[in-house]
Amino acid sequence: MKTEGYNRKYSLSSKTGTLLPEFPDVDNLILATSIDRDKMKTFMMMYRTHCQRILDTIITANFEEVESFLLHFWQGMPDHLVSLLDTSIISDVIALCDSILYKVLIDVLIPSTIQDMPESLGTEIESFIRHLPMWLEISLEDTPCHIQTVKLQVSRSFIQSVKRQLSFVHLAQTARSVLTNLETITNMVDDLTDVDLKEISDQAAFVQPADDKQREVIFDSFEEFQNLLNKQATVESFTEWMDELIERCVLQFPTKQNGGFHESKAADFLLQWSLIGSLIMRDLTLHSASSFGKYWMGSEKL
Repeated sequence: MKTEGYNRKYSLSSKTGTLLPEFPDVDNLILATSIDRDKMKTFMMMYRTHCQRILDTIITANFEEVESFLLHFWQGMPDHLVSLLDTSIISDVIALCDSILYKVLIDVLIPSTIQDMPESLGTEIESFIRHLPMWLEISLEDTPCHIQTVKLQVSRSFIQSVKRQLSFVHLAQTARSVLTNLETITNMVDDLTDVDLKEISDQAAFVQPADDKQREVIFDSFEEFQNLLNKQATVESFTEWMDELIERCVLQFPTKQNGGFHESKAADFLLQWSLIGSLIMRDLTLHSASSFGKYWMGSEKL
């Protein structure tokens, strides 16, 4: 994988800048008497520099340089610090530091705003997260097992997060091209007007019973979605609407027990929402909707 640095760089948000947030302060750590605090401070200084170098090279999209940084740090560990790697606290600290690094890397790789990502850059990012586990395994082969385990574990969470967000960006880019086409939007609105949501909700009730509150939310949300289409809303507007919907109907879904969040109630709502969506897709298919397949499948995934 050879990358000379993509010509469109993504910069960090104003909240983080180009420097990593603070790492744990060694003076605040409770260390066993057998652990030299000065050595721990030296390791932390080195590890922060190592992580900052990874961040800097990711910002410039020189992804393959990460492999050499990993090899240099872990296989060039100074002899007087090697004993620290055998302590349990070092793996906990490394896990925390890696989590901080990966959070910032996600901000760099996937912008918070829905920007069109060039295909070549997306390909480079996918290649990077595909190679990262192998790079880690090779560079860590001489380190204690608990170090290898924790670094690979944290990296897996990072990789899964990047994959999910890349998928969302790709879907958003597809949806953007649809939402900017007036003829397409007109067809979608016309097709939705013919959908009998009451009948669909009755059908869904045979599979997943819904109370009056849930049915009301579904009807209101369907109307809100149609209004957004009529206004030719942007992808960003649809995303904000979905965020508000999840906040209102899932994260803050009222329960009879305590009026607060309840996981099973939220799961019931999400199942009902998915079922309604599937039945709407089926209805559009049965009525040979002009916009179905060509446009709706992408918007359903989004």
